[in-house]
Amino acid sequence: MRSPPLPQEGFLEWLLRLSARNILPGPQAILKAAGLGGGIRNHGRDKVVARVAALTGTPPEAVSIRLAERWAGPRDGLFIVPGHPDLRRRMLRFHEPAVCLACLEEDGGVVPAAWSLAAWVACPRHECRMVRTCPACSTPLSWSRPAARRCGAPGCGRALFCDAPDPAPAPVVDLVRLIAKAAGVRDMPPSSLEPVFGSLPLKHLLMMISALDAPLPDTPDKKLWTSRRSGEDAVHAASELLADWPRQFHAHLHRIRDPDAAGRHVSLQKEFPEFFRRLSLRAFFPEDARTILLKEAVAFLDEHWTGDPVKSQRLARLGGALPTSKWISRGQAARRLRVNTPAIVDLVNKGLLKGERRVAAGSNRLWIDRADLERFVVEESRHVSREAFKATNGLLTKQEIAQRLGVDLPRVVHLAEAGHLDQRGRYPDLYYTEASADGLVAMFERAASGTLPPGQTASSRRLVSERGLRQGRLSIDIVKLVEAVAAGLAAPAHVDQAKSGLRRYSFDADEMKALARTLSGDTTLDVVAAQKALACGTKDVPRLIAAGLLADLRSGLGDCGGKGVRRRVTRESVENLRRDVAPSSVLAREHGVPASAFDRLMAGFGIEPVLARAGENTRSFWRREEVAAALAGREARNASQELRESDGGFAGIGGQNSHSCVERNS
Repeated sequence: MRSPPLPQEGFLEWLLRLSARNILPGPQAILKAAGLGGGIRNHGRDKVVARVAALTGTPPEAVSIRLAERWAGPRDGLFIVPGHPDLRRRMLRFHEPAVCLACLEEDGGVVPAAWSLAAWVACPRHECRMVRTCPACSTPLSWSRPAARRCGAPGCGRALFCDAPDPAPAPVVDLVRLIAKAAGVRDMPPSSLEPVFGSLPLKHLLMMISALDAPLPDTPDKKLWTSRRSGEDAVHAASELLADWPRQFHAHLHRIRDPDAAGRHVSLQKEFPEFFRRLSLRAFFPEDARTILLKEAVAFLDEHWTGDPVKSQRLARLGGALPTSKWISRGQAARRLRVNTPAIVDLVNKGLLKGERRVAAGSNRLWIDRADLERFVVEESRHVSREAFKATNGLLTKQEIAQRLGVDLPRVVHLAEAGHLDQRGRYPDLYYTEASADGLVAMFERAASGTLPPGQTASSRRLVSERGLRQGRLSIDIVKLVEAVAAGLAAPAHVDQAKSGLRRYSFDADEMKALARTLSGDTTLDVVAAQKALACGTKDVPRLIAAGLLADLRSGLGDCGGKGVRRRVTRESVENLRRDVAPSSVLAREHGVPASAFDRLMAGFGIEPVLARAGENTRSFWRREEVAAALAGREARNASQELRESDGGFAGIGGQNSHSCVERNS
């Protein structure tokens, strides 16, 4: 009965299944029937392929991929695992077959070629040890048996059985599952080692397992390593190192470490005898597996600081470009941040980077924490250019902010320190947000809208710029001015559209003088300041003081502006008087009445002034409520007169014959 080989079967496994199906004594009977008696090594490879293919009706290619390419000598293997022709002979165990009885029972006697791997010491599916001897006669299994589930020893021939499978250690099962994945065996549970070692090909994985051999227990020096171990012992030793990765590996490094070498300038080979020498030899470790182990060795050295960071650097160079060392040099950190090396020292001194100073090679060196450096790179956006960083975040330099606001560089610093400009730094540069600068200009623009009273132009007022306020006797700096505008205590009196920034805005000098007193905490005004605040004549303030309308703080000698100490009045009394009383010139302007006729108009209404005019440079003061009520009644009478005139009446008060400002008695 013919049957082609299954994908998971090797050469001998296939012949063993054919032997069982054709009730033959073993695979050697099939080879003898093909004319290959006396062992297939005595025949050429091409002859073996042709004879077996012809006998079994199988394509020659299916037979060829299950045999080794060269049979030059007795040390060369004859059989291979399909799909892995690069495996070394010591990685295979064709002369000592092992089986899992539970798998044979489930799969109908199919033996996978992966069972011939020397490292396949346990079943990854049933978590039990592989069976190598007959349970009945204790004879080692061989390929000279009639079926996969029968013993081939003379006088036995019994069916292989196992009442209670021998459980394998969990680390061993986990490692064999990783081997099964690398070998391409399907329907196997996943291994916990796959995230770390899953990328290794089967050959490299087996090489690493063979090299990760623990010291012999009877070795006088426990720190010496040896590779003269069986495949099963090597797998058990490697599984102990790889279990709970990387904690067990770190513990093993700590165990074999020479305690006398810690903190001393000794080589890695002396501090970790034999281990790092093995890692440095590519004959033991392929490049990909060596990189994984070196990565964790560097992490171990970083975690257990030896006082010699050069070892970590040397180890990183040994493994190529390893980005896993916890500590990097000052020069490497400077190149990563695109700054000079003194800047790295400055960052560490300021606490912006984590660094440690250690004595190495006779000199005191600064080492930077790699993880903290990467954190700094992300937070400071060091991976983008300076212009891209500014454009993305809407930032301007100090010079650009000064040009936009129309101030000098120290004023920019003062505004930022007071919190009126938002800052954002990217070492060693300091930037300012464009939005905060535009917000200052917009605030001044809003305050400047509608600040000039009707009938008054900027030319009729004394103006002073921001620079004049700062450099003049008032000493109002930019921070105080911005805060006053924000609080509504000051507003620009003129806007020069030809300029830009804060240079466009000028302020009333008298208002700024009052603001300066307010900012300085002075609660009094002199006679001149009170006169300007009330918009009255030069001799009115002493008269108001004498009338008790202003609180006199310090009395002078003589008349208004007399000799001696100048009179001062409280600011509160001036504000109270302005709220209730105003001179005729102010009220005439507010109500649209000519100032020359205002006193006669009020007299015609029968209103008495609070303080009458007393000659040159004086004004009459009136109560605001009485003036407003009288003028409101006048408007009502004018409206009634216009109605009568429209019905044919005479032109009386407010009519065609009345004065536009002064009413006549009817």
